[in-house]
Amino acid sequence: MKKLLFVMLFCMAFFAMQAQIYEPVKWSVSAKMDSDSSGVVNVNAAVEQGWHLYGLDIPEGGPHATSVTIQPQAGVVIGDVTPSVKPIEKVDMIFHLKLQWWNDDVVFSIPVTVTDGKSHDLKCTVS
Repeated sequence: MKKLLFVMLFCMAFFAMQAQIYEPVKWSVSAKMDSDSSGVVNVNAAVEQGWHLYGLDIPEGGPHATSVTIQPQAGVVIGDVTPSVKPIEKVDMIFHLKLQWWNDDVVFSIPVTVTDGKSHDLKCTVS
């Protein structure tokens, strides 16, 4: 009975380890205010060697595009997302589409302007 219990626990632990999600891109966020009313939110993507991060604008029928958004709030104007480096652009033979991606680290900068003079907590989402 103890052997059976040990085997069952071992199998459960093994399958639990197999269920872990591998994330080859590590994300971090920082913000810097240039004045009392304007600043920049920087979303850093650290891409592991041998992996890539798809571009912000992917044609229909392709893989899931990278999306970096800040939840809108009253009193805050959110600008456009700008990557620190241009993505690689090539025809992908799997999707048979011209795609964009980054093979190395990239920082996505988003300008923000506070229009009501209040303090705000911004929520950033990446996918």
